Amino acid sequence: MIFIKRLALLDVGSKVLSVLLLILQAAFLDDFFIRFDEENPARWVWIGADVVIVAIWIAGLVLSSRNVNSKEPVESPEQKLSGVKKWLTIFAGEVKYAYFSWVFYSIILVAKVWYMFGEFAEDFTSTGYYNMTNLVKLRGAVKLHESDIYSSTSIKVILSLTGPVFLLLAYAHHDEVHNSKYKLLMEKLGTIASIDVLDSLMLLGLLFVGDTHILLSYNMDHAIKFFTCCCFVLPALPLFILRIVGERKAEENNFKIILVVNSALYLFLVNFPFLCIRCYLWFKHDIDISTFITKNVMSLFRGVLDVYNEIRQWQKAKQGGGVVTEGTETEEPGIELSDKPTHV
Repeated sequence: MIFIKRLALLDVGSKVLSVLLLILQAAFLDDFFIRFDEENPARWVWIGADVVIVAIWIAGLVLSSRNVNSKEPVESPEQKLSGVKKWLTIFAGEVKYAYFSWVFYSIILVAKVWYMFGEFAEDFTSTGYYNMTNLVKLRGAVKLHESDIYSSTSIKVILSLTGPVFLLLAYAHHDEVHNSKYKLLMEKLGTIASIDVLDSLMLLGLLFVGDTHILLSYNMDHAIKFFTCCCFVLPALPLFILRIVGERKAEENNFKIILVVNSALYLFLVNFPFLCIRCYLWFKHDIDISTFITKNVMSLFRGVLDVYNEIRQWQKAKQGGGVVTEGTETEEPGIELSDKPTHV
């Protein structure tokens, strides 16, 4: 009984902490926009967008908890509707899943990062905010803000909160702690996604001209921003995979297809382009790059092996007429994952 109460407190704590961390990150980023984007009268729109994201986040957590605590099966309301009302009902029904919240959160985050690094973020250094009269050297640059709190380091720390926000969102929707398959998959995908977010921020740090004293080309600048933003959006797919794991009866074929797609996307939109960009900057421009290049090489091999193993198991399952799960074959057409739905 005490153990169950502790699990309940842990569940509530993860939900509250995820919301607080989300608000903290949004507040700090909005503060940067308000202080350093003064010429843009629409800078206050970011606050309104963040309010919507927090509302969707809280709604998803509340609806997920209500659905888990409901003991009686509920008939899907969209079965009795048609047309626009049906699609709106389906849309509203997806709010309780974690991937839904992440999609909206990542869209706003991508917009902030792209705009920030296109307008004023590149003028930050590790010691403050400068008006660069010479973009490559700090010689002659005028410091515009006296507080060292507003610096390139603080921007990277704030953006790095994306990793913990992702993990907390997944755990906050984790309502079946005894499902070992679910927990292992969540830990694996969550850890990979969080490390890739940190990897992307190391690459994004090359755009702080005041720190690197290097002015990259237009194409390279946009390539770094594009693949970094991809890294913010891609965790939505692992969360969607976890939604499938939580179904009462999951179709193994569909599950493996999405798992292969997830590995392939991280392979071709994160690790391979990050490796190419770092090698190009290293050998072509002699730029000091992060040791994360080793992580990119390791992740490439891991991604190829993951895709190969999933496809091989999928083919074995089709040839055997059953399902291969963790090295075991069965005659069932699907895989039974839990006794009740799990919403993530």
